Amino acid sequence: MKKRFIKSPIFLAFLVFVVIMSILFRDQLKRIFIFIGLSAITGVAVFINYKSKINIDFTPVFFFSILFAYSMGTEISFLFILFAAVIPSLISGEVDAGYFPVLLVFLVIVFYSTKVLLLFDLVKGGIILAIIFGLFHMILDTIFGGPFAKEFMSFVGFIIINTFYFTQ
Repeated sequence: MKKRFIKSPIFLAFLVFVVIMSILFRDQLKRIFIFIGLSAITGVAVFINYKSKINIDFTPVFFFSILFAYSMGTEISFLFILFAAVIPSLISGEVDAGYFPVLLVFLVIVFYSTKVLLLFDLVKGGIILAIIFGLFHMILDTIFGGPFAKEFMSFVGFIIINTFYFTQ
């Protein structure tokens, strides 16, 4: 079985693709591995967060999304959101009706985050963006049926956690 897999045309094509990409993007290889690693680790954290039904989002998705938008561009940040947040949350099967409006607000905030970070530094701008997103998240979740007290506690937890991320 093992030898058949190694000799399969799909595996060989993938291996050739990896070698070509590593030659073409040798300068960016470190950044690519960091991106893949952070996406995988954060994706696992998102999956666990959704499966355990914890009301407070402890995952660093917001922090890394702002950081990637600031350092690598919004396109890379959108890819990170797709791989580290959207796919794991959908796989968990715990997505509710308010997920997609909140995701849309999140994408808009990440899109404009580079402009905010030009006005402020990364720490202050990141905390301001976290407060803005947290407020929209709380309002949208309350509109879609979440109890206000639970959503407010989730907002406070989100702000505390992201303040910790941005100040470290």
